[in-house]
Amino acid sequence: MHHFAPATDQTPTATSELPTAPGAAPVATRDEAGMSTAEYCVGTVSACGFGGLLYSLLTSDFGQNLIQSIFDKVTSLLPF
Repeated sequence: MHHFAPATDQTPTATSELPTAPGAAPVATRDEAGMSTAEYCVGTVSACGFGGLLYSLLTSDFGQNLIQSIFDKVTSLLPF
């Protein structure tokens, strides 16, 4: 059976609450509460940018010719 520490109303401090060796100084840590939001934002923006680039490439004349030549080669390989 797991025993969990009771919830406290205290906010985290600037030092680590991990146990340290006796006599060791507390370790300063950063609060990274917003990091996941920032990472999702960067990933979303880069995915949208890549999607826009891919869309503009594939809807251009070069992209249309590329797709057509790929389909022509694939259909020439099929036995029917």
